[in-house]
Amino acid sequence: MKMIPYTNNTQRPQTIAGKTINPGETREVDARFVPATPDINSSLFLLFFNVTDETKYFGSVAVEGHRYGRLPANHFVDPNTPADKAQQGLFRALLDQKIDYIKERLPAFTPDELAVLKSIEEQAKGKNKRKGLLSAIDEEVERQNNVLSFDAEAYKQELAKMKDDELDLELLNAGDDQAKIELIQAELSSRKDAE
Repeated sequence: MKMIPYTNNTQRPQTIAGKTINPGETREVDARFVPATPDINSSLFLLFFNVTDETKYFGSVAVEGHRYGRLPANHFVDPNTPADKAQQGLFRALLDQKIDYIKERLPAFTPDELAVLKSIEEQAKGKNKRKGLLSAIDEEVERQNNVLSFDAEAYKQELAKMKDDELDLELLNAGDDQAKIELIQAELSSRKDAE
């Protein structure tokens, strides 16, 4: 993801990809979500979800049905056109799908992309705003933040203090978090070796 400086030249705070920018303030933001120059656009990759059964081709890149790809922005916009509207349009196409379909694809998003997706969904009127989807987006953001902030050494120390039955429960709670599962299994193995 390409970050560029963006200055809020308006009289009101602006929120871009989950970052609030006060009037007169400049912050680094994802270039896909603000109007950018042609040279910036040519280096951007947009997140595209193929919501059809058929394979879609973009030059030499194929995106199979119901899969996603990060593709150069120039496949979606003229190089002189800002890419921000194109990425939001691609997200809107995904949001036209059923909640379960969207939930399965949330791990493909970065935290900034999730913030934009949530913002688009929150703008829906009345019953079109899906609270279940909004909470699923929040859960995915939390999951990604936990992965980013996971401290393996601290977790190892925590595991060493647990009783065997607590370790078994921790293994169940780890779900499909491979990093935690490996550390728990290593702790269980070391206890068996010590017996």
